[in-house]
Amino acid sequence: HKLNSILVLPGKLSRIIKCKFFALVYLYFFDKINPLLHIYNIKVSIMASEGKHLVIIGGVAAGMKAAAKARRESPAMKITVVTDEQYISYAGCGMPYFIGDIIKDSKKLLVREPPYFKNMHNIGVLTRHQATAVDIKSKQVKVKNLENGQDLIFNYDKLILATGAQPIVPPLPGISLGNIFTLRTIND
Repeated sequence: HKLNSILVLPGKLSRIIKCKFFALVYLYFFDKINPLLHIYNIKVSIMASEGKHLVIIGGVAAGMKAAAKARRESPAMKITVVTDEQYISYAGCGMPYFIGDIIKDSKKLLVREPPYFKNMHNIGVLTRHQATAVDIKSKQVKVKNLENGQDLIFNYDKLILATGAQPIVPPLPGISLGNIFTLRTIND
């Protein structure tokens, strides 16, 4: 079945965990670990990580938090975060203040950028890259560079899908009228 343009093959462990800010974090672990992820309390146990590669699909709160926790638990593990968004760490709670013109510059919502994670935590972050397929048999993720259309393949030992949520539009009278918007990401 499909999940945010990621082909997820059935038959493996999957969990949907409701997190703070009403986000859904999707976790798919294709190995022997069975951690529980919560946006503020990640318990990840990645054993014998030297030479291993963790791929995390999804950035922002869940993906970047999982990457940072995995780095603390496994200093030698290669970690790559793939996200189709341009920004990976921003103050989502501040977005209404930007819309309401209390915060004048949207850049003030940005908390961290990819170079920070590379320089401080040795975590590779690919923004504007969309995971298009997961092959669990060969343990590979197919990724499309949204800037130039190039397809990439990443091998992984561990995989976390932290793709977030989609806005829910309730079936209310007049919901299809103009000037009704959803707000989930900084790009919205």
